[in-house]
Amino acid sequence: MREYGLYINGEWIKSSTGRSFMTKNPANGETLAFIAQGSKKDVDKAVEASIKALPMWKKFPPPKRGEILLNAAAIM
Repeated sequence: MREYGLYINGEWIKSSTGRSFMTKNPANGETLAFIAQGSKKDVDKAVEASIKALPMWKKFPPPKRGEILLNAAAIM
């Protein structure tokens, strides 16, 4: 079974809780994957990473930032 961590600061990490939750296909009840269950500590790490990334992100022109966000949305 596939297990997913948290994607923070450009890398996949384990949750600080060490816990995960199961996702199921609503059509047939089949288990799809286990997803890391984050905590406040993990959110703080993600916010810190985003603050550090902001100066570089701001250098991209708005159309390029939009393109990157649309690609990310398509992947999700």
